[in-house]
Amino acid sequence: MCIRTIAIGWLVLLVGAAAQAKPKGPATGTVRIESIRYDGDGCPPGSVAAALSDDGLAFTLSYSEMVASAGPGSGAGEQSRRCQVQATLTVPPGWSYALASVDFRGFASLQPGVVAQQQSTYHISGESPEKSEAVSWSGAFEDNFQIRDLGAGGEPYFSRCGKGKHLQITTRIDVDNRADKKATGLLAVDTLDGEIYHLVWQSCTR
Repeated sequence: MCIRTIAIGWLVLLVGAAAQAKPKGPATGTVRIESIRYDGDGCPPGSVAAALSDDGLAFTLSYSEMVASAGPGSGAGEQSRRCQVQATLTVPPGWSYALASVDFRGFASLQPGVVAQQQSTYHISGESPEKSEAVSWSGAFEDNFQIRDLGAGGEPYFSRCGKGKHLQITTRIDVDNRADKKATGLLAVDTLDGEIYHLVWQSCTR
């Protein structure tokens, strides 16, 4: 698999379970992805595809434009890319959920003097405070990477019982070569498992 020449990423949203809770989650078929909306120069119209698992507990998003680059050969405005995704979920009565962790995977190729950053914000609309995480890389660096962008510490914030159907995820990637205009850099999501978003569920009463 040549991830250096294919700028396609996969976002996998896994609806999981709190380890201590039984049953592990709502009954099969009761959790559904009602819609996916997206906007930004990192995901122009037609550049994002969605697929829902048969049991309704996972969906994937594939990107074809989420790559940023800087240096000779890169055009103006290519140094950053941004995409905002809103997933509308069916949250069954008697259940609440939280975004517990996010694993981000990708590829970076940075010459000396180039810095790259990935920053994401996560928010359950009307239900939780917005969380923001950022990771940076400095050249010289050329490799795949896998990071725990969210969930490395702290307790997850659960939605209200049966609420929180709009999950908002905004991701921005930047490449900066201001320290050496002749240096080149690239930051992209991987061709497989670009981002993995884990949700945990718990039973609740109103």
